[in-house]
Amino acid sequence: MTFEEAQKYYNDKFPVEMTYDEISAEINKIKNSDGIEYIHEIFCNDILTIISRGFIRYYNTNFNKNNLITLFKNHMVKTTKENSFLWSVYYYFCNDFHESEIYLIKAIDNIFNIPDVNIDENIIVEYFLEPFKQSFQGFWNIVYKGLMKHKVSNDILDLCILLKSFYSTANNEHNIEELTIFIQKCPYFNIPKELLAVLYQDACLWKNSIACLESIKEPLVLYKDEVFFMLGWAHGKCKELKQSETYYRKCLDIFPERKDVMNNLAYTLYLQKKYTEAKAILEKCLKENRDLPYSANNYIRVLIALEEYDYAEKFINSNKYKIDKNLKERVQKLRNKKVLKKANGTKLNDEAVFKPKNYTVNYQQFSNEKILEDELVARIENGNSVFGLDLKIYRRYGAYGRQYTIPIGRLDLLCEDSKGDLYIIELKKDAGYDDVYKQISAYIDWFDKNEISKGKKVYGIICLNSPSKELIEKVHANKRVKIFEYKISYTEI
Repeated sequence: MTFEEAQKYYNDKFPVEMTYDEISAEINKIKNSDGIEYIHEIFCNDILTIISRGFIRYYNTNFNKNNLITLFKNHMVKTTKENSFLWSVYYYFCNDFHESEIYLIKAIDNIFNIPDVNIDENIIVEYFLEPFKQSFQGFWNIVYKGLMKHKVSNDILDLCILLKSFYSTANNEHNIEELTIFIQKCPYFNIPKELLAVLYQDACLWKNSIACLESIKEPLVLYKDEVFFMLGWAHGKCKELKQSETYYRKCLDIFPERKDVMNNLAYTLYLQKKYTEAKAILEKCLKENRDLPYSANNYIRVLIALEEYDYAEKFINSNKYKIDKNLKERVQKLRNKKVLKKANGTKLNDEAVFKPKNYTVNYQQFSNEKILEDELVARIENGNSVFGLDLKIYRRYGAYGRQYTIPIGRLDLLCEDSKGDLYIIELKKDAGYDDVYKQISAYIDWFDKNEISKGKKVYGIICLNSPSKELIEKVHANKRVKIFEYKISYTEI
C-alpha cells in the first residue's frame, strides 16, 4: 500500500463522526497489513492538527495529561522514522528536546526536497508555529539557522527572529512594540497581526484588537470562528452591540458547537432588549447543557426583563444550576413586589465608566507615556473636550487611531474633529525627547502626501511635561502644530 492509497483508505474507513479513541481502537485492530505504518502516520497528522491549531501558545505544557497527545505518541511509535517533522514533534511532546532538535534539523532540510516549495508564511505556520509554538529554548534559533542555510527571503528570516522574541518574553508591552514595528515594515504578513490581535485583547485594548482583526485577510494561526468570536467579544466590550451580535452569529455559522458563543449572543440580544429571541437561545443552551453556569444566570436576567418572576423563582428552586446570589435575591424581591415591578435586569461583567479628573499644579510627571495615553483616550472616548477641541479617535474598517501605524512610524493617537480634519497627537512623559518636533513634522508631511488626508487639514499636537524653551520656539513658528504641558500634583489638605 502506497501513502496515497493509505490516505484514501483512512478517509473512507474513518468518517469525521468517529471519535479519535474509536479510530485508534479500529487502527489497532489492523494486523500485518502492508502500509499500516502509513495509516498510523496519517492518524498522527490528523490528531496533531486538532491538538495544535487555532491558538498561539500552549497554556498547559504538561503534555502527559492530554489524552490526544497520548494517542499521538502511542501511534507515532508504530510508524517508521521517515517523517522527521512528526518525530520532532513527538520528542517535543516527550520533553526530549535534544532528540527533537536532531529531527527538526532533518525536517528543515527535507522541506527543501519538496518539489516547487515556496517558504512563505504558510510553511512557517504549518511546520513550526502551529505544532511547536513557544517550544523549547533555542527552537526558533534552529529554525532561523536552518532556513538561512537554504537562503530563504530576509522577510521570512526576520519573521523567525520576531517569533523568537515573542516567545522569549511574557512582557505584553514589549511584544506589542515588536509586533507593530514588524507590521510597519511588512504589512503583508498575517501572523504578526494575529499575534498582535490576541495581545490587544489580553490588554483590553478592544478597538485596537478590532482594527487588527479586521485587517487580517485570511487567518493562518487562528481559526476563522475564533477571529469572529474575538470580534464579537471586543465589540461587546465597546458597547457596539449590533456589531457584536453580527460576529457571534458568523461564529455560530462556522462552528455551531463552539463553547460560549450561544450564551454570548443571547446576552448581546438581552442588552439590546431583544428578550424573546435571547430567551429562545438560552433555553436551547440549557436543553443542551451548554455554556453553564453563565447561560443559566443570563436566563434569569431575561426572565426578570420579561417580568416572568414566578417562572424565574421556580427555575431557581429547581437547584439544577448554580445561580448568582444577587440574582436570587432580586427575583425574590420583585416577586414580593418590594421593588418596582418592571426591571431592566442587571448587567453581566459591568464595567465601571472612567470619569476623568483634572490634575493640576506643578511638575510631577507620569511614569510612562502609556498612562498619559490611557488618560487621554478615556477622556476622548467619554466625550470630553481635550486641548480645547471636541475630537474622536480616528476609526475606519481595519484601522483605529490609537498606536496608528504608517510606513514612517507609529502615532500615539490619530484623531479627527466633526469636519473630518485630522490631528496627530504625540505624547511624552517629559522633555527628554529632542526629536518630537521633527517626528510630528514628518508625520504631518506624510499625511499631506497621502490619500487618507485628501480634502482634509492635518494638524499636530505635542503633549508633555516641562517642555524645553527650544521646543516651544519651534512649535510657535509652525501654525499647524500646538504644544500642551500636562501637570499633576499631590497636595496634602
